[in-house]
Amino acid sequence: MGTGPRAPRRPRRRRRAGRAPLELLRFDTPQRLSPAVADLYRAWYTDRGLPADRLLAESFLLLDPWQA
Repeated sequence: MGTGPRAPRRPRRRRRAGRAPLELLRFDTPQRLSPAVADLYRAWYTDRGLPADRLLAESFLLLDPWQA
């Protein structure tokens, strides 16, 4: 979708066309979204009967694909 002032236009057009619901969530920093994402994953896991009390720890690293 991209970023910038024009970015939300495409989802709004899709919503008006009846193709997809649209909800905009705005956060001042990416870290503020973490608790909401954790709650979302917990709900998904619970709905599927999976254990929801596990810890998912991710790390962003740029690796050389030949070394990984």
